[in-house]
Amino acid sequence: MKTCNRCEEAKPDDEFYKATAAYKTKDGLRNPCKKCSRKDAKERYIANPRKKKSTASQRKSRREYARKWRLKNPGYYADWFKNHKETHA
Repeated sequence: MKTCNRCEEAKPDDEFYKATAAYKTKDGLRNPCKKCSRKDAKERYIANPRKKKSTASQRKSRREYARKWRLKNPGYYADWFKNHKETHA
């Protein structure tokens, strides 16, 4: 059992997310419960509409960058495959 630091309810361990390196705790679990964590994430998502960038826009930007890079480095892939024949036949 662990107590959530947001709602202050005692809950079983499976009601908490595992802690990553950024959230080191002694028991290996995050301090807010899953329900409070999801609530906080949803509130942040709604409160920061400018941070929401469309996936299509990101994909288009990456595709354009890759296209420009390939134009600047035309022989890169041919050379790479020539040098790595045994691993990428």
